[in-house]
Amino acid sequence: MLARDALTKCVVQLSGTMEGASGGDAGSVLKSTVVQLRGKIKKLDRLIAEALKGDARLAGLADALTGIAGVGVLSAAKIVALVPELGTLGRRRSAAIAGLAPFTRDSGRYKGKTFISGGRAEVRRALFMPATVAIKHNPVLKAAYQNLRKSGKAYKVAITAIMRRLFAHMDAVAAKWLRETAAAASSAALTALP
Repeated sequence: MLARDALTKCVVQLSGTMEGASGGDAGSVLKSTVVQLRGKIKKLDRLIAEALKGDARLAGLADALTGIAGVGVLSAAKIVALVPELGTLGRRRSAAIAGLAPFTRDSGRYKGKTFISGGRAEVRRALFMPATVAIKHNPVLKAAYQNLRKSGKAYKVAITAIMRRLFAHMDAVAAKWLRETAAAASSAALTALP
């Protein structure tokens, strides 16, 4: 996942540089490099999908997470890779681990404002795109987002709240999947006894 993120950053940087390039040889070299990097990203996507299929536990967990509207295969794979304890957290711990828990920091300058801090920044980054998709396609999160915006919350505050709710939901789905898998395994073990 880290290699894919690094290549994606390179593509973004080179695309920005390409816009500033005045064409000619430099522009064509940058363009061919971007095309090559995008090909490598697609290859990494295939490798990630194969790695998921190769591990039954990861594949099942990622499949359960992709059942949530807004969460795709790559997002699920990234969350599973970054948060191995997924499914055992609970709502408050999941918000703290992702660094999405709101903290009040009242002082002379800030009164009544909350801030997020700490946690795993990579998890926060991995949740941003699924949250933006979820506010369009997940009816529950869409309604929550619209209510937050109607109450005057800024976009970043609202999307952070949606990210927190989405991650808590992902943890609950993972916990349910883990319980069902454990029950199926123990049932299979009991039926295998003589």
